[in-house]
Amino acid sequence: MDNSTSKDAELEGKVTQWRVPFDELGKQIIGTAATPLDQSTCQANECTLGNAVADSMLWYRTSGGSKVDGAIMNAGGIRASIDEGEVSKSEVLTSFPFLNGVVELSFTGQELWDIFEG
Repeated sequence: MDNSTSKDAELEGKVTQWRVPFDELGKQIIGTAATPLDQSTCQANECTLGNAVADSMLWYRTSGGSKVDGAIMNAGGIRASIDEGEVSKSEVLTSFPFLNGVVELSFTGQELWDIFEG
């Protein structure tokens, strides 16, 4: 297979029209990052975007009355860094394309150790 197949102009026009409301939604500013939120080291070490997400998940649960002790974010679910400054919905959806939910789980100390060692 190669890219020699020509595009269907009619379908491409429809896709362009369908994108308009999504592009507008993506431009909405939903926050500000005081520092770059980097994900490039998430697979091997802590990263600023992973820390921000875990901190946000912890805040989300504790502000709702839960008595949780911490939060863990799967590094594989973080797909792009977010630059310092205004943060748009599009940037967040690019960084987190899987729309995972926040859940509460209980672990023993040994189970938690095994998770971190794994």
